[in-house]
Amino acid sequence: MSTFNLNFRPDYWPDAPTTDQLVSSIRGQARRNLVARDPSLTEIGGDWLTAATLTPEERSWWGALHPTNMGGEYLPDFEPEEVEIARVSLASTTADQISIRAAWDEGRIRYSVDDEYGTAFVCAITDSEEPLTMGEVIRLIDGTCYDDDGWDLGLVKYFWRWYAEAEGPDSQPTAFTSVSSAYYPDLGAYYEEEAERWLDDYRRRVG
Repeated sequence: MSTFNLNFRPDYWPDAPTTDQLVSSIRGQARRNLVARDPSLTEIGGDWLTAATLTPEERSWWGALHPTNMGGEYLPDFEPEEVEIARVSLASTTADQISIRAAWDEGRIRYSVDDEYGTAFVCAITDSEEPLTMGEVIRLIDGTCYDDDGWDLGLVKYFWRWYAEAEGPDSQPTAFTSVSSAYYPDLGAYYEEEAERWLDDYRRRVG
């Protein structure tokens, strides 16, 4: 089992952002993946490929190529000085995305969670004086809920349970949800390991 540094604390607004941090400003997950895999594609595809937000015409054309291209394209625009510190990606028909964000607000860092449907999330951590540690961002993800729908398992395990109950415990429900972050490099790997533990426990409980 890997050992993760849960005390790791990144800089959300570094003087020299990494390539991954620059790419994280792209709302659409499919476009983000393309640029991350091959930055030279921007020379061929043009500015629309790296734009934070597509125009309605570009979004319509891009989505017509494949429904999963829609993932993330309907997230709210970023506010000034707002960054996405983590993302939950769902393997749904339209590759729905949940964006965990941080923004300056009157000398403090304010946290919010947005999806593409205007869901009213209740954040487990709303603000802080400095960027969250990896352990704290995990607590934010696992503790954020949606009161109106019995959303009591956070932004990741909720979907593991939903998929397992809909398709059965042998359907690999953990493959339906993945986590990524340009600021916490080990966050995805942490949830991959957590997924194995969760699935083993779930199968024991349901027999």
